[in-house]
Amino acid sequence: MKLRRLSKPPATTSGIGAGAGVAVGATACAVVCACLVTLGSPLGAAAFPSSVTAVGGSPGAVAVDPATHRVYAADPSGDVVSVFDGSLDAPTIGRVTVGTHPVALALDAVAGRVYVANADSATVSAFDADDPSSPATNLVSIENPSAVAVDPVSHTVYVTSSSENRLYWFTDSDSAAGTPVLQWLPVGREPSGVALDAVGHVVAVTNQGDNTVSVVTTAPSDDTSVPAGAGSAGSGSVGSGSAGSSTTRVTTVSVGASPCALAIDPSLHVAVVANLRGDTVSRFDVRASTPTVSTVAVGRAPRSVAIDPTTHNAFVANSLGLTVSQFAVGAASPPVMSLPLGKAPRGVAVDESRGTVFATNPLNGTVSGSPPLTPAAPTIVSAPPRVATVGVWYSHSVEARGTPAPTLSLVGSLPAGLSFDASTGQLSGTPTAAGSSTVTVRAHNLAGPDAVATYTVSALPKIAW
Repeated sequence: MKLRRLSKPPATTSGIGAGAGVAVGATACAVVCACLVTLGSPLGAAAFPSSVTAVGGSPGAVAVDPATHRVYAADPSGDVVSVFDGSLDAPTIGRVTVGTHPVALALDAVAGRVYVANADSATVSAFDADDPSSPATNLVSIENPSAVAVDPVSHTVYVTSSSENRLYWFTDSDSAAGTPVLQWLPVGREPSGVALDAVGHVVAVTNQGDNTVSVVTTAPSDDTSVPAGAGSAGSGSVGSGSAGSSTTRVTTVSVGASPCALAIDPSLHVAVVANLRGDTVSRFDVRASTPTVSTVAVGRAPRSVAIDPTTHNAFVANSLGLTVSQFAVGAASPPVMSLPLGKAPRGVAVDESRGTVFATNPLNGTVSGSPPLTPAAPTIVSAPPRVATVGVWYSHSVEARGTPAPTLSLVGSLPAGLSFDASTGQLSGTPTAAGSSTVTVRAHNLAGPDAVATYTVSALPKIAW
């Protein structure tokens, strides 16, 4: 097996059709009395991906090589993996024919190999990441392979079977001498995603059928890449390979509804789990014997997760929207930003060396790319409200900016007949009595201290002419 030199191994993620989504920054506008009210950044060039590459078909799972900047996107509709240089504005698209209905892929950037789980042909294939013109080779047969991940240190490949409820693994170097030896462990129902923490000797599997994550932890041994004890634990092994000599602990962690994919931060050792039916992600420390699970709200139908190991930002593809949610993995209450990455993003990957996030868009056969967002504390930029008149329609726009888009709230009593709509920032109505009130408006987005403004809102009697 050839090895390529990298500054550091990339994070590895996988899931069913491992995909990415992008979220357009929340922007609320209302036109009242010719006034434009905007919460967050104005809709402009930043509301669209910085690059869109047409690859054709229905791209789903995606991976990117941070050394060569090549992007690999699996197309289940065409039984191919599209390959292009993500650093170019108009790249040439190459295609590698793999098995039938490729639903997941993983890149071993150190060895220069791409592994593909082909659901309908029940195979795992591999091809040369540096020479996409070379044909793919079927390595092993696994029923309904749903996700794949690879250890960049030991080059062990992990594959889940959604119908057999198993985690398989094999070493690709064995393929030089013939078919690699498969070993396996039982996991939860309908496993759909797999990720690993090579430093912590952890492999984690999302079980979509029972809303759990199976965390397989091995103690160091001569071969720490293999979840040892498979045969002795009664779970069985396929082939004649040794299960290793280290001990294995399998922890079942309850997470959100229908967990379909996950990624693990390689230095924080935190798993981020996409809960497809809960519009949330779950987070926990994979090293803990009894993990504490926290929840972060993201966009609609989160389908895949990627983590930038250098910035520790997580990116979650929201497959029923136009967004990829971005947040800091280690923050207790992170601001969640919305990154625009095309229509119905399904797969997501990060080129940490260039600072580019890629998402597949299966509805229009494209891969979108964009730099990540930078959090910005909220500010209130609108002028103080003018004086109102009894019996005359009144409106005033409160404008707040920040990343993510701030939410507004008002504390205090307004003059009779006036009301405040926090979703649009619109203070409006027809005053019914003269009077004056002091109110406080607060803009909040978790990216920094709240912005606070105190106003005096007055309604004067109507002058009779």
